[in-house]
Amino acid sequence: MAFGRNVVFTLCTALVLLSCIVNAGIFADGGQDVRKSYLEGREYQLRPDFSIERFASRAYQDEFEQYAADAVPMRDLVLLENAWLQRQTIIVANAVFGFDVYPTFFGSEYLACPTYETIAEYPSSQRTVTDDVLGKPLRAVWNMVGSHPGIQWRFALVERSRNALSNPAHDLVSMHADYNYYRTKFLEKLPTACPYVDISVGDKKHYLQGYFHTDHHTQISGAIDAYKKICTTFGRKPLADLEIARIYDGPFYGSEARNGLIDDYFDTLEDVVKSPVEFIVEVDGRQEPLSWLNRGYGQGGDPYAPTERFANAYAEWFHKDAGEIHISNSKGKGSLLIVGDSFTNNMDYLFAYSYRDVYILDPRHYEGILEDFLKRHEVDDALFLMASNTLVGSSTRAFLASR
Repeated sequence: MAFGRNVVFTLCTALVLLSCIVNAGIFADGGQDVRKSYLEGREYQLRPDFSIERFASRAYQDEFEQYAADAVPMRDLVLLENAWLQRQTIIVANAVFGFDVYPTFFGSEYLACPTYETIAEYPSSQRTVTDDVLGKPLRAVWNMVGSHPGIQWRFALVERSRNALSNPAHDLVSMHADYNYYRTKFLEKLPTACPYVDISVGDKKHYLQGYFHTDHHTQISGAIDAYKKICTTFGRKPLADLEIARIYDGPFYGSEARNGLIDDYFDTLEDVVKSPVEFIVEVDGRQEPLSWLNRGYGQGGDPYAPTERFANAYAEWFHKDAGEIHISNSKGKGSLLIVGDSFTNNMDYLFAYSYRDVYILDPRHYEGILEDFLKRHEVDDALFLMASNTLVGSSTRAFLASR
């Protein structure tokens, strides 16, 4: 195993040195063009400016090392091939133990699950999801609900693969902080005025039908199931007979495929077939066309294909994250506030068919606190809909803070 890793390291080092020679002009002419790695989801590092202060703080060295690494020709391919070589070594070693899942490369938190042709996040442990970790954000939710008794509140936790009951790697962790564990803790700590809505999928078959195989987000079928459950708890009648159609045959490589550096499996993309009413969409205070909310709106039925192999098809088709989205429907009644994250992106417009105003706030990007928002807007219903990592994040605690 060590020999294989040394071979990979030597090959990669040689590629970096070759890149420095081939791209000598890049280092000499003041920087490369801004390019983006869709695989890594970031722009490549420009050549850093030198200064004594930046050199003393090691900022220059760190940026230059990243700049040199980014100059490797066909960097994405090198990363994938390097991970593939490591995975072959892991597969050979795993033959002795016969595990159904194994890391996608050395040190990876993403696991290849060939039996199900899917990728899973390594399960989280109850030791890392303690009462103290969950207590702070849930106390903030409790205080928020108590301060606004006129609003009908609900809380729905997303079952992403790290805490899914049907995670193929469930048994690798003796004390898995799975969906049932979270649900128990939430029921203990949430006020009765904020009922918990169970939107878990459960068994592996339905999990793989409701979620992408290579991405931690729900497919449209899973989003519809969650939407219907949530609508019902608010006393609203959900849309019926929602027809689903495939809008992209793939390959769609999701966040888990990109982070796990594995393209052995892929997904397709589906969406609801329904003509939109005349929604008005505002994003961070700016009016946007309907196509911003959902690419299927206003596209004239043109076939869809991502611009790059590893482009985020989920965000490209539905929409990217934003601090505040406001969807207005003159034919609807009442108002709904959704405090969520990227899991709301493929279902938020479904709620807009039933409400006059739907506000979606993402604590990770919203500039402000929820208390101030509620002072400016009259809200009938409010829903917390997010993954556990968003809930316990520092941005959510700041978002729920009081003046």
